[in-house]
Amino acid sequence: MVAALYESGVLDRRDEAAKHLIYDQMFRGEVEKYSPRTGPWPGSSHTHTQMPYWLVDSIEARLNHTIWSQNPLVIGIWENPNDRARTQKSARLVEWHLQPRRMNARALWSRASKIRLNHGKSVSLIYPAVARYKYRTLIAPEVPEDYQMVNGMPIEDSETGEPIKVPNEPQVQVEESIRYQGPTMYPLEWDDTMYPIGCMNLQAKAQDNPGGADWVVVRQVENLSLMRNRSEVSEDGPGGTFHDPLYGFMFEDERDWKWWEDNAPAVPISLSADWNNEREKQQQTMEGTNAAGGRAKIENRPNPECEVLWHFGPWRLPGQEAGGEEEEMIFFVSRRPRVLLGAFRLSDFVFTGRRPLLEMHYQTVSNRIDSMGVCEIVFHLSEELDTIHNMRMDVGFATNMPWAFVRAASGITSSDINIHPMALIPVDDPKDVVYPQFQNVTSFYHQEENLTLSIVERVMGVTDLFLGMSPTKGGAARHATGFLGTQQEAEARMANPLSQDAESFSFLCKMIRDLEVQYGPEERAFRVTGRSEDVDRQVITRDDLWYEGEYDLRLGANVGMYSQGARYERAVGEYQQFAQNPIVAQDMSRLWELSAEVLRAGGRRESEIELRLGPKDALPGGDPKDPNEVIQEIINFRYGDGGFPQPHANDDNGRFVRTIMDFIQSDAYMAMGQPNLEGFINYMGAQQQAMMAKQQQQQKMMAEAQAGPQDGRGLGGGRGASPQARAA
Repeated sequence: MVAALYESGVLDRRDEAAKHLIYDQMFRGEVEKYSPRTGPWPGSSHTHTQMPYWLVDSIEARLNHTIWSQNPLVIGIWENPNDRARTQKSARLVEWHLQPRRMNARALWSRASKIRLNHGKSVSLIYPAVARYKYRTLIAPEVPEDYQMVNGMPIEDSETGEPIKVPNEPQVQVEESIRYQGPTMYPLEWDDTMYPIGCMNLQAKAQDNPGGADWVVVRQVENLSLMRNRSEVSEDGPGGTFHDPLYGFMFEDERDWKWWEDNAPAVPISLSADWNNEREKQQQTMEGTNAAGGRAKIENRPNPECEVLWHFGPWRLPGQEAGGEEEEMIFFVSRRPRVLLGAFRLSDFVFTGRRPLLEMHYQTVSNRIDSMGVCEIVFHLSEELDTIHNMRMDVGFATNMPWAFVRAASGITSSDINIHPMALIPVDDPKDVVYPQFQNVTSFYHQEENLTLSIVERVMGVTDLFLGMSPTKGGAARHATGFLGTQQEAEARMANPLSQDAESFSFLCKMIRDLEVQYGPEERAFRVTGRSEDVDRQVITRDDLWYEGEYDLRLGANVGMYSQGARYERAVGEYQQFAQNPIVAQDMSRLWELSAEVLRAGGRRESEIELRLGPKDALPGGDPKDPNEVIQEIINFRYGDGGFPQPHANDDNGRFVRTIMDFIQSDAYMAMGQPNLEGFINYMGAQQQAMMAKQQQQQKMMAEAQAGPQDGRGLGGGRGASPQARAA
């Protein structure tokens, strides 16, 4: 059933596959190799300007940089207040998984993004993985030294008479350890995914997802060694809730390793006569590689390739009545030979029941899953640019290279005359050779080429660096106010793909969290950013990732394009406006948040913010404390020996000083043995400094009120706005 679905899907999209093969040719600049153009005369130029490559590279750089330059990269949203700490831990754990030394998610995301831009959409498979490695260690023998024996008697030293000792050989032991345990992402090519025609996404069709796909088949090419690795029982997964192997049926029914070697395809999958291998064959041709070249060299270790199909879809389990409720399943099937390798409930593979398929789209069309990519959008524009470029080259060479009319002379065959620099032409009369004058008309083609590039800018929304052209006039319009307007327009044109990528990134984050809960170790020991109690954890357990209410993991604040500058200006403006506000000035935590937002907008991470501002939990709380409460905290050494709480802006400093002074002079405090006297003295000094600061602030405000306005301008006045303000 699974193989039949896959093969019928291949037949249904043969015409579509032919288009996507051309898109690959356009991106790699190999159009002429597969579709030679007919020029105006034999030998005319046949060049491809690779406009698709320019556009894909430019757009992908924007999308990739904007997504992966967030700070923080992952943020958590919670509904239940009890989930706040869990959400922060989950966000930092997901960001830890995304780093290059683990998932290497940015590099894999970039590959999937380029496939998406070339072909309209891309699909990536996300699954748990455990990779092990073995190494040999030397173990010291239980008896480090022994005597050298001959006939049961130790040999003695001729000088000392003592028995001669010799060291025993150390024992060699093979150890096994885990190199990687966590989620893995693998981008699939455009021809590796099959789905029903007319669906809108690849998740299961349900009441909350009417545009879903009833079934999805994903193809992977795996060597026999990898298949055997996935068939082995593992104590720590993956393979389901009970850690069953993925390919648990691989060696059933008397199938052994020799059987698989004998029945596996004799040639690489890319060389087999299959309609769905045209993409692989074309890529090898463009790269200049041959899949069959190295196969004869490894006959001593046969490791053939097999096509493995992963099928996602509903299925009625054995024992259920006809027409009964179906459950979402995942099947692993070898296509050649046709063998069922494994079968699970999808909830055993991903406990949330979501298919681990990450979708990325460029320009969605209607309610269909097949989106438009860059190559499809600029298909005709690319041909037009190639045509104009070729004509400009042909006409330019024809009108600029010297050539001549030669009159046939007596005894000389005109075809034997070669005209080139410093050559002598044997003629009876020099006037018989005439060099005609032609007007250079390439300026027309040059203008048309520039016009085509400007049309490309308007169609694709890419307005940067003049697409490789230097401005000759009107350059000021692309700087100052005009340049900022161009930036805003460019970001607006990228808003829809960026929004789609943000949703895809959120799906990736939630899938990583789900796989960590299901397959991760009981605890992970690592340090995450921050010092506060709800973030600083040397160990994160599965219980720390389990929520009580709804949650979401999303992309952090936008950093990287015009909005980064806008966010920074807004943060600085808010700080300048509210820093002197009495409500904010009396609460250090609010002032800390304003300062931290300025640093975040500038691209600083949380660890760098705490390095500059200190941890937020070291600041006084939002509500003032009672003097008796402060006394109890200092006596109990809550802030350490000599420590004390920071004075609050709303404290009556004089009253606090008098209360503390009366207490430390009381008989009750003397009877206690004067615990933490240094803390009380330090606290009174801090209250006196706060009181002096308030007095200085009041004097400054009175002086400013008496002086009045200096230049007659009110709030917001000035000698003009900045170019950025005018552009906004």
